[in-house]
Amino acid sequence: TFPIQNGPVPVAPHYVFGPPAPDEPDPLISYPNGVAENRLTNEWIVADSYHSRLLRFATDHNSGNQVGAYLGSIPVGGGNSTPYSPVIDDDGVMLVPDFLNNTLFAFTPSGGSYVASQITAFQNGSTPDRFHQPRRVALIADPVIGMHLAQGIGTVVVLDSAQNRVLKLQPTGGVAAPAWTLLLAFGQAASASSLGPGKFVYPTGLAVDAAGNIYVTDPNNENLISIQ
Repeated sequence: TFPIQNGPVPVAPHYVFGPPAPDEPDPLISYPNGVAENRLTNEWIVADSYHSRLLRFATDHNSGNQVGAYLGSIPVGGGNSTPYSPVIDDDGVMLVPDFLNNTLFAFTPSGGSYVASQITAFQNGSTPDRFHQPRRVALIADPVIGMHLAQGIGTVVVLDSAQNRVLKLQPTGGVAAPAWTLLLAFGQAASASSLGPGKFVYPTGLAVDAAGNIYVTDPNNENLISIQ
């Protein structure tokens, strides 16, 4: 703990870089783009985007390892992918957007490893629909039951950047045999003469609050969008 004071708290940074194991690339991390805590496995999960994988590091609750210890990697998309910011549900299931392959990957804890599955499409009314360069995902838990992807409980929000839209999806069928359904689609491409609300130019930032409101940043359009 550190005393509260005015101005910056002088905390020395702690760097976690390796060194790489014999079968790991050097540098260990290339273009890290997102980190999340898996409270079920007591790991920090880092999206090592340019190495097409997720990295695992021990948290301070990991009794078997030193804090920050490197625990190995999880390949994403067979080594040909660009995984971005992971999110993790109440059961330790990780959901990761892969904008290179226009898909979402789910990783379910199983023993000391993870089982991968893939969500490539969803049902938009009576028509199948697909992602196009999804950059960010967020989870909105059921207010009573929580967030359980494998059981189809909760809501998944996807920032489908190349299609300039936000998607709210019901994870129908879980992650093993997904048949996800669209609850809401919002947004369309902006133009030089039309940069108003709901008009995006490849949005890249996504967050949700405790009430389920969705926030999108669109740096090319200099807008912050709030969606109820």
